[in-house]
Amino acid sequence: MKKALILSLITTAIFFHPSPVLAKKKISRSNKSKPNSHSQDTNTPWTKLKLRVDRNALTLAMGDLDLANQLDYSLTYQSGEVVQGISGSLDLERTSQQKEFLFGTCSGTNCTYHQDIKDMILEIIIKLNSNQTLTRRYQINP
Repeated sequence: MKKALILSLITTAIFFHPSPVLAKKKISRSNKSKPNSHSQDTNTPWTKLKLRVDRNALTLAMGDLDLANQLDYSLTYQSGEVVQGISGSLDLERTSQQKEFLFGTCSGTNCTYHQDIKDMILEIIIKLNSNQTLTRRYQINP
């Protein structure tokens, strides 16, 4: 009788125990122009951010780049007590593309990742063919 009761309790616990929900940390943004997704307005390029699964890099996906003639980016963050940064421009040869920002340094196949990352901000400046400039600023919580 005891064995049947214990088996019943274990079975109940297995089938009715709620499983934990795992959620990615929120990527918040401050944007004066367009949302962080495919825009319904086809007159501006779109951007979308995603943290890599291991949280050691950020992927920036972009589209409708034929509407722009220049895209500059600047990523800054603090690792421990040291401010780190990545900046540059993208060659807009393709209509859509991706750029990965690694939080660390690599030499060949050996990479050293930064630790204790905080205060991360990505700023994207897009110069449109219409001579307008879009600035997109994202605050990222890795």
